[in-house]
Amino acid sequence: CIGHQNVALIVPRDHPLAERDSVDLAQLDGERFIAYDHQCKIRDHIDEIFESVGVRPKIVSETSHDTIIYGSVAARFGVALVPQPLSMRYNNVKVLSIENDIPRRDIFLIWKQVRYLSPVVKNFRDFVVKKDLALNDFRESIGQL
Repeated sequence: CIGHQNVALIVPRDHPLAERDSVDLAQLDGERFIAYDHQCKIRDHIDEIFESVGVRPKIVSETSHDTIIYGSVAARFGVALVPQPLSMRYNNVKVLSIENDIPRRDIFLIWKQVRYLSPVVKNFRDFVVKKDLALNDFRESIGQL
């Protein structure tokens, strides 16, 4: 495991929850959600989060693209659970932290030992492995852990 990734709620800037910095997911029952489609592994994690807090999301759209999710939320089509943005800012979207105790998403670096890795990829892999929790260190360095 090279780190973990927090999940956040994004809402349109004029949504009633946009006045807050955090949210209890139980308040979202009945909200319209933009979701990752089932081809994205994060969808399984987000479904697990909903199940853990007893919320049945009303999914109105599914996509595999972050930019479509952010754009759809900005256009007021719904709200979304997304990986906590590291540094990107989006117009007309407010990022809220989640108050609930939800399952953590660990991030792993994997590679096939039987496939060729270019020297650059090997160096990157070795750096990340040697650094240990590299993703968490990066978040700390930009003040977002």
